Amino acid sequence: MGKLFSFLIILGGLAGCYFVYQDYATKTKEKRNSAAEEIGRLVDMQCRREVTAEAEDASVISEGNLFRIMALLKQAEDNDYSVSDTLRKAVDGSSARPGEKRLISDMLSDNYRVLKQLQVFDELGNLLKMENGSAPVARAAEWEDERVVVGYVLSPLHAPEASFSLANLMLLPESARNMQTAALGTFSTEMAKKWLVERIITPESHQIILDQLLDKSKSAY
Repeated sequence: MGKLFSFLIILGGLAGCYFVYQDYATKTKEKRNSAAEEIGRLVDMQCRREVTAEAEDASVISEGNLFRIMALLKQAEDNDYSVSDTLRKAVDGSSARPGEKRLISDMLSDNYRVLKQLQVFDELGNLLKMENGSAPVARAAEWEDERVVVGYVLSPLHAPEASFSLANLMLLPESARNMQTAALGTFSTEMAKKWLVERIITPESHQIILDQLLDKSKSAY
């Protein structure tokens, strides 16, 4: 009986050590997510709008950064890190305002989902293109061989200052992007208010958007 009791104590101790090790290994793995750190650096670069806006070929830099972030998310996922945790760690470490962090994280997650739906990652060459900041091509049947490019949730014609915000950059097939207009589409007064609070748009742009939404509402009657 004494030997059995001793055995159970030893077994319990080993089990405890195992769970402690698992917890340690998980936390260590999270800390080693180098993709999250690099994404955080790129997000921070985009958040410093005054730097981005003054840079030569600013739109090219912004689009290239978005593609690089997508490639890094794929790298993280391939290394068994979740996309959501990677984005949380990356965005939390940036200089974005609290509310803007959520907007950026949601948009980046949506863009990554779009790339998967377009089967962009089915071709290794696409990953190399995005790592270099270049546009990949879709492999999904209905969009095969079409470039995936950057469009806007809110047209720069309404708010030029939002041109470089990762919350405003959306990925879509080139033909779909070419069909985008300056129309506000699903952009609402609630979204406009939220973007104003997070300083993605200025008070002047906010008023322009509200005026256009009001005109749109009137024309519907």
